[in-house]
Amino acid sequence: MAITPFEPSSDGENVSVELDINTNQTLVNKVNDSFDNGHKKVILNIQNISYIDSSGLWAFDECNKKAKQNKAKLIITNAQPDVMRVFETVKFVGRLNLSDSIEMAIATFSNK
Repeated sequence: MAITPFEPSSDGENVSVELDINTNQTLVNKVNDSFDNGHKKVILNIQNISYIDSSGLWAFDECNKKAKQNKAKLIITNAQPDVMRVFETVKFVGRLNLSDSIEMAIATFSNK
């Protein structure tokens, strides 16, 4: 199992991130790296994402496709309320595996 935080900042600070055209490929690459390294269960912690646009939605869709191609499972955790509103508005809630916390995601994997 891999737990992947989305933190495009290289200085390690806990910063608020906008998932847009400038950062979406970073997210896709991080998740793809986890699958390419053989992980079949990946938890993507997005607690630092405060804003998402359509290119950010594309990134989540790409990550979901990669999981299916690899017969793997991706759970996205810790979405901020504004990000959840976007997911709900565009009906991604049913398409993505979402969890409120890393612990809940781990428990989901443990039950399967």
